[in-house]
Amino acid sequence: PERVLMQHWRVILGGRFAHRCSPVKITAQGVLLIATSNASLRNEILFQKASILKKIQAIPECDNIKDLRLQSG
Repeated sequence: PERVLMQHWRVILGGRFAHRCSPVKITAQGVLLIATSNASLRNEILFQKASILKKIQAIPECDNIKDLRLQSG
């Protein structure tokens, strides 16, 4: 799922955010860890979290992702 997720990353987040953050890993509990470049970006992504999660779950092999967690990086 990580490879598929990377292939769709720009579509999921859009050009405005995709280059400023990246998926880190998917935990065994189905949480996608995302590294963000700064706090304001984290807030913007959190604001759109439900929409982003729906887009991710619609991608083949990524329907097991249940939540997003953002971290500095």
